[in-house]
Amino acid sequence: MRILSSTLLSAQKQTSHTPYVKLKALNKIAGVTRLDWARLYSGQEDDYFHAGTMPGDGSLIRVRLTPPSDSRKLYRQRVANPAPGSDFSQWTYANQYNAVIAATATRSIWKILPSPETCQQLR
Repeated sequence: MRILSSTLLSAQKQTSHTPYVKLKALNKIAGVTRLDWARLYSGQEDDYFHAGTMPGDGSLIRVRLTPPSDSRKLYRQRVANPAPGSDFSQWTYANQYNAVIAATATRSIWKILPSPETCQQLR
């Protein structure tokens, strides 16, 4: 249970009042800016291991494995300009099978500051 302030208690006891709610929406959780994700693609790939990264050039690199029933084949993909109209369906088979896990990494290190305008590439 929450304790009401003295101001709220006195307002609650008044005979005439107009109730209202003041709502202030912030895109933060515990003072940290919350990043908004947007779905760019809903594909037909199996629900299995996937990984992705975004290098400094703004492209999107993804890798995925097929399920064991398809020999856990490794596929990769690079989308030069990821956007809602981009083609995310073109995968390249890496001639690797029985892969166990998929992982990606980029060399660029980004310092994320509170607003998107203040992102800085460190390397």
